[in-house]
Amino acid sequence: MGEACQLLALSGFRAAIFVGGAGGLHASLESAVAASAVVMDRIGVPADFAGLYGRAGLELRSGGRESPRGRGAYDVRRRMIVLEGPPDQLAFAYAFSQALDHMLGDLLHGVRHSGTDSPLLSAALPRYLGSGYRHERLNLLPPAILCFRFEGLPTLTKSRRPYGDLREEEGDLAHQWLRSVVALRWRAREDGWVVRTQVYEEALRAEDRQNPEWAAPQNMMARAFAAWAVPKNGKGPQGTEADPIVAASGPGVAVDRRTLRIMEALQPVLRAAALEWREHLDTRIAAFEEEESNQELGVAPTGVA
Repeated sequence: MGEACQLLALSGFRAAIFVGGAGGLHASLESAVAASAVVMDRIGVPADFAGLYGRAGLELRSGGRESPRGRGAYDVRRRMIVLEGPPDQLAFAYAFSQALDHMLGDLLHGVRHSGTDSPLLSAALPRYLGSGYRHERLNLLPPAILCFRFEGLPTLTKSRRPYGDLREEEGDLAHQWLRSVVALRWRAREDGWVVRTQVYEEALRAEDRQNPEWAAPQNMMARAFAAWAVPKNGKGPQGTEADPIVAASGPGVAVDRRTLRIMEALQPVLRAAALEWREHLDTRIAAFEEEESNQELGVAPTGVA
């Protein structure tokens, strides 16, 4: 138990929960922490940023024999990064991205959300851009209107949340995060009009009744983040495409070099914010109150959800 708690402390998770068989729990946790450390090193932030400095929990589920690779998901309600099967860097990076997306949403708007609104920052992109459609039809708008709407994306600095002083307006992480989401979905043509990107078109084509959220902003962002944080063969982008990224369900979609460049541009802003939050966020994160059982650092027994 002591070694497990030490692993959690080093990786920043507030707690670990195991669901499934009781064998090899410590080894599973060790593998998951190792995978998270590789991802944090790749994006250039402290290792304990993996758990967002105690804000996110980690749930490990034993996978079936039919799952040779691990799968990752994020439980919004419980703020848990969920890994099923063998701890996998891609799976962790995907789920971590949505945990960070959730954190940015809370920093901007607080923890109160309506039952229909997602607390993830990226999920609110259509609302920020003044679109009433599930898939923003920005290609129907003149470029001048688009620029006006893009400039209206929120920032931590301009919000009334108490975290505004953590980042200067220039290079603000929340603003840069949403700009990245926009860039993943839209690109400007030479004639000045805005059209859908290749990865957005692929995501729309991949949607079906079993996976209706494949093209949702937060899911596209998570796939792009994972492709960047876990490069092909561990050596950075190769050729014109990265490995297909598989979410908790649904098909894989290739990520092109333009997508990886967008994520690379996010890196210095993310790193600066992570370093500042490491010093200041611990005194303010108490505002995010959760169930008492999830507040203490520890390892829950198998079978606890």
